[in-house]
Amino acid sequence: MDSGIYYSRSLGERNHQRIYVWALDGFGPDDGFGHIGITDQAGYLRLQQEVPADLAREIAAARDAGCHSFVISSEHCHSRLVRPEQVQRLRGMLAPLFDRIQVLCAVRPQIDMGLSLLSTAARGWSPITPAALDQIRPHNLYFNFEVLNGRWSAAFGSDNVTFIAYTRGKSVIDHVVSRFGLDPDGFVSPPRTNSAFDARTFAIVNTLAHLSADQQKAMRPVLNPILDDLPVETPLRPSRAHAQDIQAHFTEQNARLIDRRTDLEPGDLDPDWSRYPETGNLDILDATAVHDGQTALLLHDMARQMTLQNLYRALSDTERLILGGRNTQAKRQFQGIERLSKRLQTFGWTRPVKMNERIARMSKTLDN
Repeated sequence: MDSGIYYSRSLGERNHQRIYVWALDGFGPDDGFGHIGITDQAGYLRLQQEVPADLAREIAAARDAGCHSFVISSEHCHSRLVRPEQVQRLRGMLAPLFDRIQVLCAVRPQIDMGLSLLSTAARGWSPITPAALDQIRPHNLYFNFEVLNGRWSAAFGSDNVTFIAYTRGKSVIDHVVSRFGLDPDGFVSPPRTNSAFDARTFAIVNTLAHLSADQQKAMRPVLNPILDDLPVETPLRPSRAHAQDIQAHFTEQNARLIDRRTDLEPGDLDPDWSRYPETGNLDILDATAVHDGQTALLLHDMARQMTLQNLYRALSDTERLILGGRNTQAKRQFQGIERLSKRLQTFGWTRPVKMNERIARMSKTLDN
């Protein structure tokens, strides 16, 4: 805001999921509904009224604050708004609110993008097999940049759509910093998230498929940070020949897209083939062991014990804050106790009686 740029809050704290969910055709199986608390068609209809009204108020506040630009960011607009009517609906809502709208879309070679998608899917604990690479085809709109360009250019105008090529080493943040003439030294880059998994981490996630859906749901928030911290020594890669065969499916359409665009150049959608070994390691995805089921149960018990220990730690931290007269901080810490207690319940455990007594005393003190 100090630089005259307002980043929307009404649409979400970071990823503005409410904007793409608003543009969907109605309540359905998209997981974005659950993420923003929509559970039925009535909730979707309320969202239809709330998003434009909230956004209009927020834009007015941004103008009053002296901001010249307003940023909305949701990569789900690429993957979930796959029908022209949905993008047109989005444009119809946004156009009256702004003087001009510029759409930024970062693209990279489809084989690179597909491998990144596998890590994203693994974070959701979907079992990954070598057959997953078969989805990297032009008929899958997730990877079809030519159709993507047509969909968004038709709605917002080709001159208002900008493609940013990953292969040039320029990120969306770099583009925005350059576009507005900002001083990059004045900002702190956030830690990188959603980086690629090690091939062996994929194998661990596949092992967890031996557990029930409820067991996996309970474990995910506990184990995912640990999985993210595992070293990436051996990235998951198909062989170079296999990767080249997959990317070849996009040669003609990528060439047509680049020919239509002034912001893309030949080579922008060509992979760096040195990143792909002569011999791939996808076979690790099919590897199984007789002890996989027991390993999964062991990890489940470890996650359950970690949750209980984290609950005890949060309890002690809150008690220390209360003894130090820091009740405001203690109340915030107490919310963490409640979250961990709910997580413990998802493992089928209840809090010990003595812990309940300690929590009751704390709650009474904080209420007073």
